[in-house]
This record gives sequence, structure tokens and C-alpha cells, in this order.
Amino acid sequence: MPPVGAGSLVTAVVSVRSVTKRYPGVAAVDGVWLDIEDGQFVTLLGPSGCGKTTLLRLIAGFETPDEGQVYFGTNDVTHVPPHERDVHTVFQQYALFPHLSVADNVAFGLRRGRVRRPAGEVARRVRESLELVRLTGYGDRMPAQLSGGQQQRVAIARAVAPGPRILLLDEPLGALDRKLREAMQIELKQLQRQLGISFVFVTHDQDEALAMSDVVVVMKEGKIEQKGEPSEIYEHPRTRFIAEFVGVTNVIVGDVESIDAGLASVRTPAGIVPVSAAANGGPALSMGDRVSVAVRPEKIRFAEARAAGAIACRVEDARYLGDVTHWRVRLLDGSTWTVFAQNDGTPEPLEPGAEVGLVWESNHAVRLES
Repeated sequence: MPPVGAGSLVTAVVSVRSVTKRYPGVAAVDGVWLDIEDGQFVTLLGPSGCGKTTLLRLIAGFETPDEGQVYFGTNDVTHVPPHERDVHTVFQQYALFPHLSVADNVAFGLRRGRVRRPAGEVARRVRESLELVRLTGYGDRMPAQLSGGQQQRVAIARAVAPGPRILLLDEPLGALDRKLREAMQIELKQLQRQLGISFVFVTHDQDEALAMSDVVVVMKEGKIEQKGEPSEIYEHPRTRFIAEFVGVTNVIVGDVESIDAGLASVRTPAGIVPVSAAANGGPALSMGDRVSVAVRPEKIRFAEARAAGAIACRVEDARYLGDVTHWRVRLLDGSTWTVFAQNDGTPEPLEPGAEVGLVWESNHAVRLES
């Protein structure tokens, strides 16, 4: 049976239906259902070995599922070869032909595709594709004469030149330095909006996924853990894995002691933690339930150690990072938490060993499913 939230073949540009791909000793993709709507920027996010690249290759046609189907619209393309799918892929290593000029690299797919195009159309599409990636005038250069970022743009221009309905990107920014990577993130998002087609982007970089995506799909051990908008994934993670993998978080475990007006008080070894009794869309809490609660570091404020509702702790150290300071504190149960404090010109007068309290709004404490 499809999971809750599975879409329709009529509305989705790509539909993955109960797809499994096994390799010796492991299911790289395990019963995955996924719908990608037309014009969405969707990111497959997860640690190495979670199945995100295998899922991308199944969509591209480079792999065939052992079970399940892949649809483009209402067309079953499960056994259709890659060159017959309306999709192109950009790889991390660019895969440019070193003996061809930039223009000939971009034209390669136009000249070798299913539809043979007149020379004039090929030249026009090459010119338009290079304009899209801001490489007008670079057509006669060879790949070795370009920087890493320029080579990546050529790879993208080659992929978009045939006018695919879907563009797949397999960690395309992984080989770039930090500043160039951030610049290319902006360019890719702008390009996707300009083209109006679906991008499916693979990365293990959480910040990259949050910054670029309309939808983030978090994967673990071949399965989808959670799918949602970046703000939903960050603010309302369903599981401890997502909470700790996407960004930084603090997790504490305790038992529901009381429930009043939709607010549950969870007794933990470090003190009482308030959390919504119906947090995160799960079943309502009951007295005595064992729960895990996550609080993001930027949601926490310092208070007096014995202030009402505060969790007592002791300051261990701080890292000054210019715009923000990362504080590490130790709770009464011995666990360490992280607190982010914005540097607004009035630094916290805290020294290692200082006893302080931690407070936050109850709606910022997220109950985790596991």
C-alpha cells in the first residue's frame, strides 16, 4: 500500500513506486515511494551509503529496480534506457570531453540524441545554453582552459541544452571550494527558476539542501525518513536521526509527568522540560509516556540558574565565531548541550564554570518519534 502523502501519476513529473534495488548483502534502496512535482527543486539528502545516489540512478535509468516501478508522468519508464528518457544528468566530476571545445561539449547531446537537429538549431541551443550559465564567448575554449566552476557550468549547459523535463544532479558541487560552492548554489537555484523544470539534486551537505530546495527528502539506510519543505525538516524533524543530521540539536529523554491545556511536562534527569502534548503531528501524549525532546541551539536563552522553568547547567567553554558564539554547557545529568548566542555587541558575561539556566519557548521543544 502507498504511504500517506503519495501523490498522483497525473500530477507528478516523476513517480517512484515501491522501488527496491539490492546489491550483495544490502538493499541500497528499500521500498521507496516518492513523487516529484513539475518545476520543483528536490534534494535527496543523507549520509554516505543511504541510497540517495542509487535512487537518482534509478530515476535516470542507469540502474533497474529489482522491485517496483518508475514513472515519468503516466509513462512507465522502469525498463526504458537512459537515452530514451526525457532526463539529463550532471555529475560531480563534470565528465567533459577534453578534446572537444566548450561549444562542442554542449552540442554533444544535441547531435547524438534521439532527435537529430539541424545545424542552425544546434548552434542556437548551444548559444542560449552558454548564455544561461553566463559563459557567452567561451565556446571556442577547451575544458583545460577553464576553472573548476566554469567547467561545472559547461556540464550544466550541456545537460540543459536538449531541453529535458528533468535535470538530475549528483553532488555536482562537491569538488568546488567553499566560496565557489556557495556562489554556484545561488546560480543553480536561479537557473532552475528560469528554466522552470524539475531539478533532483543529491548532496550530503545539510546547509546546501536547506538553502537550495523546495523539497528535501532525507534518506537513511535505503528508506525515506522524512520529506518536506526545508523549514519543516529543520523545525519539525520526526526522528532523532533527522534532528541530529540536519543542523545541530540538543536531545533529552524523559517521562511525561503531567498534561495541562495541551502542554506536557516531561521529567528528565536534568529537570522538567515543557513540550506540546501533540507535538510534531504524532499521537497525543499520555501520562507516563517515555519521550525524546529536541531543542535547537539558537532557540535557547540563558537565564538565572534557579529561574522558574529553567534547566540548570554549568558553562564549559565558548567558541567565538564573529557573528555568533557557540557555548557548550553541561546539564545536571552529565550531558552536554550547545547554545548559539547572536553577537549583538553585548556579549554574555559568562566564564567557564559559571552556573546558569537554560530557557526556551515550549513550541520550540520538538517531540521525536524515535
